[in-house]
Amino acid sequence: MKAWFRLILHHIASLEVSGQASAVKSIRFMGRQVPMPRNIILRVLLGVGFILGGIFSFLPVLGVWMLPLGLMILSIDFPPVRRFRRRATVVIVGWMKRRFPGLAKRMGLT
Repeated sequence: MKAWFRLILHHIASLEVSGQASAVKSIRFMGRQVPMPRNIILRVLLGVGFILGGIFSFLPVLGVWMLPLGLMILSIDFPPVRRFRRRATVVIVGWMKRRFPGLAKRMGLT
């Protein structure tokens, strides 16, 4: 078994035992509350599914909007993805504040 796969399985098992990630009931995406499953395996499959759907955005129903949603779902359970999401958020919000201050203020980013 690959080392990274064992590491992921160990991480999932430790989260289920400690109950850390089960406290997340929903995430906020594009101004909407999206409920999350309590089971970590379902959340991981949902996040990976959204990312794969975003990759195939040339198909009619799927779109690029699925990529950030998949990353947000995966960031609940995986610290490296969470760090990437936080850094990207800081960069994007800083850019919006500099480039479009009125829009950033209306969005509540100030």
